[in-house]
Amino acid sequence: ITGITAVDTDEGLLAAFAERARALSLPCRTVRGRWPEVAAQVEPVDVVVCGNVLFNVADLPPFVRALEEHAGSRVVVETAAVHPLTSLNPLWRHFHGIDRPDGPTADDAVAVLRELGVEPEVIRWHKPPSPEHARFEELVDVTRRRLCLPAERAGEVADALTGLGVDRAVPPDLGSSGRAMVTLLWSPAGAR
Repeated sequence: ITGITAVDTDEGLLAAFAERARALSLPCRTVRGRWPEVAAQVEPVDVVVCGNVLFNVADLPPFVRALEEHAGSRVVVETAAVHPLTSLNPLWRHFHGIDRPDGPTADDAVAVLRELGVEPEVIRWHKPPSPEHARFEELVDVTRRRLCLPAERAGEVADALTGLGVDRAVPPDLGSSGRAMVTLLWSPAGAR
C-alpha cells in the first residue's frame, strides 16, 4: 500500500482515521465532504472501498459511477443486508403505532447496479455481535433519540429493550450489532 485516502462528512472520524494511519506508518489523506460532491478532490486509486454508506445515498447511480471513475481495478462496497435501523421497527410500532418499512436492502442495491450494467460478485457474511455501548444506559439514550422520544421516556425505552431480549450486560447497537452483511465486488468498465 502506497497510501490511502478517506472521504467522510464527519471531521472526528477523519481525525481518528488519520491518527490510526499515522500509528501504522501509512501515508494518508483525508477529504471532508459527501461523495460524490467531493470526488473532484480525490485522485484515482487502484481499489475504491466504500463502507456502510449505501443506505444514506439519495441517488445511487451517480454515487456508483463516481466510485467507478476513481477505481483503477476494483470497487469494493460493504453494507448491511438490510437497512440497519429496521431493527427498531418493533419499537416504532410500540411507541408511535407506526409500521416502518423492512428495507431498503442490499439486494435493492444489487438491482440498481445491474440496471447500470454492473454485475457485482455478492458475498454474504455475518458480523459477530459485540457490545457496542459501554453501558446499557448509553444504548437506551441512543435508541430513545433514534425513536424521537424525550429524555423523560428513557425508562420506558429501557423496559421495551429488555422486553425485546436485549442483554443489559452486552448492549448492542441495534443499528448494526450482529447484522447480516454483504460485500459487493466488481471491476469498473475499462479497468486495467
